[in-house]
Amino acid sequence: SAVMYLRLALALKPDFPVAHLLLGDVLDRDGQYEEALSAYRAVMDDPVLGWDARFEAALLLNQMDRPDESIAALQAMLLERPDNI
Repeated sequence: SAVMYLRLALALKPDFPVAHLLLGDVLDRDGQYEEALSAYRAVMDDPVLGWDARFEAALLLNQMDRPDESIAALQAMLLERPDNI
């Protein structure tokens, strides 16, 4: 039911980054990895939640057996914010 309500929220307000991030989390837990990745990618440019979305997407890529993409994403994040552990 969470997916249904989050999709409804996004239908009403497509630029709702919190809903995209939550949808990604729910879809990830459900094993719907490609859809979760799409939800995270929809938020990556957000100034507040983009960093979290990028990190979750990188973790998900590793879980999807795409370690090279995961490592590249994490390395790019490290270069942007070397002091952010």
